[in-house]
Amino acid sequence: MFRRAAFGLPTASLVILGVFAGPALAEPPAPPSTTTARNELAALTVAAPHSMDGYARDKFDIWASQPDGCTTRQDVLARDGSNISDPTGSC
Repeated sequence: MFRRAAFGLPTASLVILGVFAGPALAEPPAPPSTTTARNELAALTVAAPHSMDGYARDKFDIWASQPDGCTTRQDVLARDGSNISDPTGSC
């Protein structure tokens, strides 16, 4: 009987946590300070240009449609942008 109780308690705890856990946050992190950004940019190494053979932009669906009917780009601009103009008014 003790084994059942010892096994059941952790399992029940996981179920309860799964039910009562809050939703994951989808907000982006705060931007770094100007000094941090400049230091990190200065530390980047720029590689020499190389061949683009085999690259095809159409292999990357970067503007994929989202469930709300907008593209990923439109959703990110609406979330993070300021003074964004949407001529269609739908996104």
